[in-house]
Amino acid sequence: MNFWKKKKENDVNKPVVNPGLKKAFKNFNSNRTEVTLKALSDQIKAATYLVLVNTEELNYTETNESGKKTLEVGSKINFLKTFDEQGNSFLPIFTDWAEIDLWLTSKENIAGWMMSADDVFTLALKGNYKGLVINLCTDKWQMTKDQINLFIKETQN
Repeated sequence: MNFWKKKKENDVNKPVVNPGLKKAFKNFNSNRTEVTLKALSDQIKAATYLVLVNTEELNYTETNESGKKTLEVGSKINFLKTFDEQGNSFLPIFTDWAEIDLWLTSKENIAGWMMSADDVFTLALKGNYKGLVINLCTDKWQMTKDQINLFIKETQN
């Protein structure tokens, strides 16, 4: 789905970093105003995120001459989940690998997939999740499906 007009292409040759979003979280948490909330909302929409996948059931084609692999038909894509105190599952998404390192003790059989805000919101809304959480070890910005839908509605202008 395309919730917002602009959608940038992800460059897989560049590391995923979101200094603007990290700064917006810090500013909002130290000074909760309409201005800092708007800046945070803008950064959440513009960010490229890392979403973690268990690679145990993924089958790839051989690497081609450009160094790319393709998932084979029949591969099972399992996104990692996190759970709240009531046992509800949430899709954990991250602004960079440093945030992932705070959460995971091992990256064995784990891959990070780059996704836009549109893509992670769609995944959270259509998947078997209560919602999503951004940077669950530091910023811990949790959104239920209802909050995601409201965020999309209020920021589509």
